[in-house]
Amino acid sequence: MKKNILTIIILALGVINLVLTAVVIFVCVPSANRTNNLINQVSSIIDLELESVEEEEKISPTDLQSYEIASENGTLTLNLAASADGKEHWGQLDSVTLYMNTKADDYTKLSATLETKKNKILEIVRDVINTYTYENAKNGREKIKSEVLKAVQEDFDSKFIVDLTFDNLRFQ
Repeated sequence: MKKNILTIIILALGVINLVLTAVVIFVCVPSANRTNNLINQVSSIIDLELESVEEEEKISPTDLQSYEIASENGTLTLNLAASADGKEHWGQLDSVTLYMNTKADDYTKLSATLETKKNKILEIVRDVINTYTYENAKNGREKIKSEVLKAVQEDFDSKFIVDLTFDNLRFQ
């Protein structure tokens, strides 16, 4: 009799093991596959971004030409967006220096238009900085710089301007 009860217990445990294995296969494995696919998609997006940064052509310093744009009164005063502290904040900028790739296909044609587009470029700088609050502007100078660069490149419809710097940018 004891051998029969032990056999029944072993058989019941085997059946329970089989049921739990089926649950794992049909419930957990598809969920793990979906998670794995999501991780693969995210990692492929990150790889694409890294590749696009690496694919940017390296420009020799001898191929860069600078062009400084200064406000007519010496400094450009910029209003900042309303801050959480309720105070009005502003920024000042002495000049913007554009760095152009002299090896770019449209460099000669577009660099000649810089003098006439000087005010438009200062307006782009003003418009981008006006969207920032004091806290964000103070901590996000590189982000401001990249947004202004992108907007200037879109305005010229060219990437012959490869970098820019702000001379004496300060916030109050």
